[in-house]
Amino acid sequence: MAERWCVLLVDDQPINLQAASAALGEEGYSILVARDGQRALSLAESQQPDLILLDVMMPEIDGYTTCRRLKKNAATRDIPVIFLTAKSEEADITEGFEAGGVDFVTKPFRHRELLARVRTHIELTHAWRHLRELNQQKSEFIAMAAHDLKNPLNSIVGFTELMRIELEEGATLTRDDGQTMNMLETVERTANHMFRLIHDLLESESIDSGRVELHPEYCDLDHLIDDLMQLNHPHATHKQIRLCYEPQEHCIAMVDRRAVREAFDNLINNAIKYSPIGANVWITLSRHVPSLRQVRFAVRDEGPGLTDNDKRKVFGRFQKLSARPTGGEVSTGLGLSIVKTLIAQQGGDVQAVSPGPGQGSTFIIDLPLAEPEDS
Repeated sequence: MAERWCVLLVDDQPINLQAASAALGEEGYSILVARDGQRALSLAESQQPDLILLDVMMPEIDGYTTCRRLKKNAATRDIPVIFLTAKSEEADITEGFEAGGVDFVTKPFRHRELLARVRTHIELTHAWRHLRELNQQKSEFIAMAAHDLKNPLNSIVGFTELMRIELEEGATLTRDDGQTMNMLETVERTANHMFRLIHDLLESESIDSGRVELHPEYCDLDHLIDDLMQLNHPHATHKQIRLCYEPQEHCIAMVDRRAVREAFDNLINNAIKYSPIGANVWITLSRHVPSLRQVRFAVRDEGPGLTDNDKRKVFGRFQKLSARPTGGEVSTGLGLSIVKTLIAQQGGDVQAVSPGPGQGSTFIIDLPLAEPEDS
């Protein structure tokens, strides 16, 4: 069991509670016990179990009534309920489903059947909750993307309109025209922001739909990083950031060149994006743990670092961390999740290391190394 799931057992008969507790306990479940419906309602709300096994025939409040009350409470309505009962008539089963139950287990129950039904419904519920969270995240991202695209588009439309008016009035645009050059730089910067946003969204969508095809080949990572240094130089220069590349060894990897380039570029771009004006960014490439035949690419910055909460969600999708870009750059909350997926698909690993807030961060990619004899 990947995690210690919790089951609430509700039955007024001690022998039934003992039998069910023994069966679930042997499988590693955490157990809560209630002898009546009122106690079950209280425990369900305060402890939030993953599933409830609920006896039908109980004094005062029967199982069906208890289930209806659980489903009326926002705090407990999503907890799956399996009825434990000796009643197997069609009318009883129908009433149980109408009350909000997801399944029935008849008494005396068979251990394997009980465990299978419990595990199935817990996994289904967790999967449903995860899908709901992803849908919520995607909705929030679409709203954010619409907002982040609207502002740059307004800038582009406004500045191009000003330049058009100047041209219509006979103005001559030259490199010495500071105002015009500033407008052109703004148009270029905002267009690049929009491109990054759209690129990340399309890349994430491709991964989700399984359309990403990898084509491994021998790739000289040193040459690839040299190209990325040139690509990111204008961004770094604009923020007076010094890119320091320290290739320690010549490294060849058997990887998909496009995917690795995408991942490396994302980490370099992020380091520049979140670093303060005049900072340094160190990039290294080395053989890591030779016995495991790995090559390590690392990017270390002097940015705001990561909080404990940041570390828990840094590679999650649609996640916004506590740090904010220092030059007004766009952040989609998708880039690092894309990096994680692309590298994992090639047998590699990604990790984030930070001593704490204000102490910078290091992002590391480990990839399988292609030794000379492999080629």
